[in-house]
Amino acid sequence: TAAVGPLHRDQDRDLGVAEIIFEQTLKRWPESVQAKLGLGTILLQQGRLSEAEVKLREVVAASPAYAEAWHNLGLALADQHNWVDARKCFEQALRFRPDHLPDLINAAKAAIDGGHFDVAQRQLDSARDIHPKSTEPVHFLGMLAAVRGDLPTALWWNSTRPPAQAGALFEALQDMTSSVIYDSRGWRDPRSGLIATANWVLGARRRKLVADLAWMRLRIWRRLFGEALAPRALPGALQGIEALRLEHGPHALPMVCLFVGWLAHALGWKPRGGQATSDRDLRVLFLSPQGPLTVTIERRDEGPADLQRAVVTTRTPVAPHTPLRVEFEALARQRIAIRVGDGAHRQSIVATPDEPQIVTLAWQLTKRTGQREFREAIARARDAALELAS
Repeated sequence: TAAVGPLHRDQDRDLGVAEIIFEQTLKRWPESVQAKLGLGTILLQQGRLSEAEVKLREVVAASPAYAEAWHNLGLALADQHNWVDARKCFEQALRFRPDHLPDLINAAKAAIDGGHFDVAQRQLDSARDIHPKSTEPVHFLGMLAAVRGDLPTALWWNSTRPPAQAGALFEALQDMTSSVIYDSRGWRDPRSGLIATANWVLGARRRKLVADLAWMRLRIWRRLFGEALAPRALPGALQGIEALRLEHGPHALPMVCLFVGWLAHALGWKPRGGQATSDRDLRVLFLSPQGPLTVTIERRDEGPADLQRAVVTTRTPVAPHTPLRVEFEALARQRIAIRVGDGAHRQSIVATPDEPQIVTLAWQLTKRTGQREFREAIARARDAALELAS
């Protein structure tokens, strides 16, 4: 298999002078790990790969937690087409700096070159989730799909009619594709569209990759929600939720229902009834393992078609008799505020770069995983919508 693209390297220096300095240093201090790493890196940059490998192996043997040494050894091995050992080196480096983008990318590239496509997929998916602003993971995901020869033939269904209610035209088109991508924001009848589409997605005969771009846009909300209420931050807060209020812009009801479905699956909530007090105010009753809770969904008259605000009322074992309020609110300039306690007791602001729809669509075209969580969310969202429709 041909190598895929150049590997990450530091910028060239005056290699000859640097080599002399490191060699002189090692004559005086032969066990200097830094000098061995420096000399190994110089040899690597000069293309003296076997010499570089020897010196860098000395470094990782003496300092097994030295991520940079594992990284450079991986480069030397990859340049010698030893893809398996190169990938192992990059993975060793990731043990000590798991968010390091060059190690994530190089581990995936070594996996591609070695023919381990599923391993590469996992590495690139991780890189994309950790570094959402970087274009490199998306680039290599597309390259991986091309190398595999199985880039999905996708149908991008951009319509106010849900796929399951679109009739003969959609049925004819979907039969020619291996994946269907749609955006549930803007559906004219969101409740019935969500129920019908969930039945279609979950149908026993379905084998296609199916994705809702509204679900993908919830990724930042799901991450912040999980982090703010995680056991290390607020022990017991997730399990102790007794009320949840969600506010959204026009046309975003299916998106909010998917968010509720994700929570219901993760926390074991069972729907126990619903009420639509108006076309802009909905209530769904759930039974959690800890007791009953109410989810209120309110549509704003203006604003983007997204989740705008989430207010959680919970109780924690630390103060079981005192309700705790946690609020998430979308702000201007692509930010989300997280407030814990009444008023502005504790507040943090998180930047949330808004991806253009074409970028979100491109990401989904390269993504082969993540179906299970979406299917679980849409199944529970359907259950909640059925309570409202009954």
